Amino acid sequence: MVLNQPKPSIERICSKTTTGLAWIEPNGTVNWLNPRNTHGQWAYFYNRPHRDDGTWAPVEDMATSNRLLEEGWIRVSNVLHIQVSGLEAVNPSAWDAWANLVAECKNSSNFSVESSIVGIASGRSGSMFDEMSVADAVDRLCSRRGKDAFWSSMMSESMVRRLIREMLLEDLTRFKEKTKGIDYMHTMDDPTFDDPYYKDRPYKAQAKDIKRAWAAEADHEFMKSIIKVHWLSGFNVGYALDDLLSLPRNNEIATMGYLPGEGRVTSSWGKAGVIVQGRVTLAANDMNAITSGYFKDVPQEVISKYKSSGTPRRSLMFNDLTSGEYILDRETFKPEMSRHNEFIVDNWKPVGIVIAYERQEFLGSIRKAPRPKRGDPPGPLLEYTGHVLKPNLPIYDEDMKLVDREEIEKALRGEG
Repeated sequence: MVLNQPKPSIERICSKTTTGLAWIEPNGTVNWLNPRNTHGQWAYFYNRPHRDDGTWAPVEDMATSNRLLEEGWIRVSNVLHIQVSGLEAVNPSAWDAWANLVAECKNSSNFSVESSIVGIASGRSGSMFDEMSVADAVDRLCSRRGKDAFWSSMMSESMVRRLIREMLLEDLTRFKEKTKGIDYMHTMDDPTFDDPYYKDRPYKAQAKDIKRAWAAEADHEFMKSIIKVHWLSGFNVGYALDDLLSLPRNNEIATMGYLPGEGRVTSSWGKAGVIVQGRVTLAANDMNAITSGYFKDVPQEVISKYKSSGTPRRSLMFNDLTSGEYILDRETFKPEMSRHNEFIVDNWKPVGIVIAYERQEFLGSIRKAPRPKRGDPPGPLLEYTGHVLKPNLPIYDEDMKLVDREEIEKALRGEG
């Protein structure tokens, strides 16, 4: 039998002394040759499969060989010596199959794929000859999918991680390039940059440029994945909660970001927080790099200017040093370095409450809490519990485990 040969050993595939390895069809199917047969003999029986029973065949059938080449086949003497009718006449699927054969030799001691040259004969009877590196041949001749598969198979895991890291760090580099030279420090008393005193300063325009540059370079899918919490600071959780939930949803708010499943969701800024979803418009590992300001003392006439668009938050200070603190993607997010990061969120909606307790500790403390006498206000923990139950949102503990509302109600009744 000449046709339907099994795949040869990796040593034969990767040997530079092999002289009759395979024919590759235009669709990428690889037809292996028996070492005892020539490409012409294989072509002869391919054209006459009914005779593939060991009967006589010529040493070469050049007519059939040339016809296969003209139809877009690749004649593979060995992986670094091939023949085609023309470089551009071969379907990318066939080139992809050839590249896959080369990639199988990445660990071969016969040659180094990265530094090897492939010789490609083309034209009538192989009258033209091109030499190019394997890398150039893959990039020039293979499909996009074939290129990706080749380079992925060639890379070690550590190399892939390094390249991904370098690609991600490019986001921060481009952000820094786009904002290079911006250097200002604005007052906390004017977070919207609308004080007439500063009308001749470029701060507001520069603050807008920073947000545009950030939006262009940020990995927005990563930003969606972050757990974003607006912590309710102060002694009165209920007041802070009511204050937040009364805000228009298109007012940008400041949150802290957490990687899902990595560490507890806690903060020194509050004993409870509102988990929100929305579009992140700025993020930094240190909130002081953004310093978006406080809005409680902004005059109502200024706030009313943003009734339809929502009140924006922008960087009140910026320079080449603070630009390095900005978060563009997972690689530039450093949650282990600071628990004071900041993610500015627009068009937000509340999706849960996080409490600064572990679930069983919380429920146990409620059961043990002293009940007020008739007419007296509840103690701090019972008051706190009432506040976090009020919005009718899912409640999570600091490990992001759901705390069932019925369990809380039972604990309030002293049950369980």
